[in-house]
Parts: sequence; structure tokens; C-alpha cells
Amino acid sequence: MIFGRVLDPQGSPAAGARVTVTNVDTNTSTPLTSNETGYYEANLLLPGGYQVTVEATGFRTSIRRGIVAPVASRVEINMHLEL
Repeated sequence: MIFGRVLDPQGSPAAGARVTVTNVDTNTSTPLTSNETGYYEANLLLPGGYQVTVEATGFRTSIRRGIVAPVASRVEINMHLEL
């Protein structure tokens, strides 16, 4: 599982952000949307390498690479948007 929160530059939750969790080994993507607290969660992921991409209107696209998700793990990746 990869989960976390999307926050704006002031640290406030970014509701409705488009989050894509991509397995870089299989090129399989899981599209998500952050909730009212900025939270997102991608469940039932295969073990492997991942990338998280966040897009929101009025902000630059934010990408975090090099994420490793071992078997039966919970990996927290908080994303911070920039203007």
C-alpha cells in the first residue's frame, strides 16, 4: 500500500488533486483523487518500484521517484505542491 497526503505550499490539504501511482517495473498506473483532507491511498499493489505523480489546477506537477514497496508493506509518501 502507498498512501499519504497532498499539501499546498502553506501546508493545507489539497482536496481533489489527481494522484497517479505507477509501478515502474510493469508500467501499470493506479489513478486516484485526494479527499477533503488531502489523503490518498493505493491498495493491493504488487511489490516493486513505484512513482507517485500529483497534479492540481494552479500548481506544478509534483513527481516522487524511487519508491520501493516491499511485500505487505505500508509506505507513506506525502506530496507537497508548488506554485
